[in-house]
Amino acid sequence: MKIKTSFADTTFIPHVLVNPTRHEPARPLQIRSRPGYLLNRTRSGPVTEAGAAWSRNRGRLLGLLFVLLATAAFSARASDPVGIYAFVDKVIFEPNEQTPDRVQVWGGFALAKGKGEEYEAAQRGYMYFKLRTGEEDICRKEWADLKAVAGTGQIVAFGSRHDSKGTVRSTEAKPERPDAHPKGWGLTKVKVRKYPPLDQLVALQAKHPGAKP
Repeated sequence: MKIKTSFADTTFIPHVLVNPTRHEPARPLQIRSRPGYLLNRTRSGPVTEAGAAWSRNRGRLLGLLFVLLATAAFSARASDPVGIYAFVDKVIFEPNEQTPDRVQVWGGFALAKGKGEEYEAAQRGYMYFKLRTGEEDICRKEWADLKAVAGTGQIVAFGSRHDSKGTVRSTEAKPERPDAHPKGWGLTKVKVRKYPPLDQLVALQAKHPGAKP
């Protein structure tokens, strides 16, 4: 399974086109009347001053509307959809690595909460997953990807903010009642940058003598 680039590295920039044929600032709509002129287009008569003014300013009005819609769309997409940021120390397959039904993923984890970009404080421990019914092959491929990055120090993202994420268990907790493997967009590698959950995971790694940069 191919490991993709993270959503956390993606910057969404709306591309807005506002009246590209004119560069002067927008002017307010002015409607002047003269004797003998109507304020709208008649069925058979010429275009009046009001009609011409509306035609000139229609592009500006449509451009402003497009800006508002693009801003709203950008705001809606600005929240981080990732459910779990983590680094992996080790992966334990159960009952075996060839056809596992469950998996223990040990390392550090920061789980999403609520909406937007809020995450629980990153903590060490392990997560215990079982196969999702009907998507067993997808789960096993993601478990293999987690195994591939174990011990490398690579921070990864998986799961969805808007779906079940499971729980982080203490290192002393007995592995029982596994959570269904979280559904998302696959496993993605994350480039470290200034971002609270990533900062906390890096700090956790620094406390572990075996962690790699």
